[in-house]
Amino acid sequence: MLFTECFQKVLEASPGHVKALYRRGMTHMSAGYFEEARSDFKKMITIDKSSEPEATSALKNLNQKGQKHGVIADAGADLGKDEKDENDENLERGNNAAQD
Repeated sequence: MLFTECFQKVLEASPGHVKALYRRGMTHMSAGYFEEARSDFKKMITIDKSSEPEATSALKNLNQKGQKHGVIADAGADLGKDEKDENDENLERGNNAAQD
């Protein structure tokens, strides 16, 4: 868990460091620590609303990986209907912008 320890040091110095949360979450996900990853991605959204599309995409990816391992319920289970709709709109806007 060397990488997560590095991210932890960054987060101790700067608890609102969204990139460190994202990277630690991705590291947790790669290592199979799905609940820890989920916690980091959800915390990103509470700290910085502008990170919501990236965090939501990571949560969906996490849910898909978790389903393969029988660990996590269906994709988007963490989000309420309004949040799902808003996140889908944000992702769609991001995908459209990337295509332009």
